[in-house]
Amino acid sequence: MTVLAEATAPARLSRNTAFTAIAAILVTFAAASAVPSPLYVVYQHLWGFSPAMLTVVFAVYVVALIATLPVSYTHL
Repeated sequence: MTVLAEATAPARLSRNTAFTAIAAILVTFAAASAVPSPLYVVYQHLWGFSPAMLTVVFAVYVVALIATLPVSYTHL
């Protein structure tokens, strides 16, 4: 004789809790994406970058971030 376990619904967050969690995640991601920017000036002084090179480095970083948006969006 086998005993089947009762199927239970997964626990769900309330709307307010889910909204707060998603908002916190988005703010964290936005803050994390901006972290390298202030370091570029430090790198400029350490490595002797010209202002033009610093602009190129920042532009490459921004293009890389924009390029990852379609890839990360398809995995949601």
